Amino acid sequence: MWQEVKDPKTGATIYNKDGSPKMETRVITITRFKIATVFDVSQTEGRELPSIGATRLTGEVDNFQYYYDKLVELSPVAVTVDQVPRQANGYYSHSEQRIVLRPGLSEIQTIKTLVHEISHALLHDPNGVPPEKRKDRNEKEVEAESIAYVVCQHFGIDTSEYSFGYVAGWSNGKELSELKDSLDLIHRTAGEIINALDDPEKGRQQELPIKSQQPTR
Repeated sequence: MWQEVKDPKTGATIYNKDGSPKMETRVITITRFKIATVFDVSQTEGRELPSIGATRLTGEVDNFQYYYDKLVELSPVAVTVDQVPRQANGYYSHSEQRIVLRPGLSEIQTIKTLVHEISHALLHDPNGVPPEKRKDRNEKEVEAESIAYVVCQHFGIDTSEYSFGYVAGWSNGKELSELKDSLDLIHRTAGEIINALDDPEKGRQQELPIKSQQPTR
């Protein structure tokens, strides 16, 4: 459209030699909205949409108490069962020097969460680590959950429904090279925990048959 040219400093109209206002064309973008039909997922049909969110695991573990006790023994800090903030299944507190597990978790979820928090306690103590070398929260969570997944898989506990979504969420935005840097640490720590869970009476790692491992929807 045509409009008068204005002095950028004074804002006054600029005139031609004949006294007429100087004119110029300007392109104006007009935003428009289009009406469209949308549907809620509950109104659609077909296969269930995949979810990458972490859902709590359910199910029992044979020899649960033995493995729970061995993990508590391995933990470098005290393990307690108490209320935890928000929807977390547990947490590691460096200042309190303890791991807290949410009461009422299934046996599978308890073992998985305990390994996760023990991994934090073993690897992510900030003491003696210069601030510039400390890992961010995303990297810590990816390492702890990956270790929990490897350990549980070794003993026949399938936590993929939980762990894959958890790791996907915390690793979002990370470069592949950054994730690879953690692989050696994940492999080494998972191996140490697996060895600590070895059944001395049988001289080998004892598998944990699962009666049910369906996640809560």
